[in-house]
Amino acid sequence: MVRVNPTLSRYIAWLTSSLALAAACAPQAPPPVTATPATPDGMHHHELHLPPSGGGSAPLVSLWKAAWPTEDPLPLHFDVWGSDGFHPAARPPCAARLLTGAEVALARIDLATHDISFDKAVGLPGCYHVHAVVALDGVR
Repeated sequence: MVRVNPTLSRYIAWLTSSLALAAACAPQAPPPVTATPATPDGMHHHELHLPPSGGGSAPLVSLWKAAWPTEDPLPLHFDVWGSDGFHPAARPPCAARLLTGAEVALARIDLATHDISFDKAVGLPGCYHVHAVVALDGVR
């Protein structure tokens, strides 16, 4: 098994620079910066500690390709990590298997909250919808 897994600091640097690149390429202007109220309804406490990175969303696989342009993500399997340490492989029913490269190709990442989402048609359990993503492990 070959592991494509740099250190956590490299993940954070990669994700931050990739999100900034994706935000810069977005056709819409980012929303104005405003003060964030203390724990608004529906927001997770760990989301308040993320740097602002614009609005909208981008394909998750485009972030992978920006970081590793020569590494094809389709034959890999993935685990996504939230800023609170949560990752789908730690919770049933998601613990049964990692995300496939094809499923990651269907995922989107919110550029403001760093939340991962999938189209309902993909039919993945809710534990794959990770909030405040800081890392993406890819393994063969």
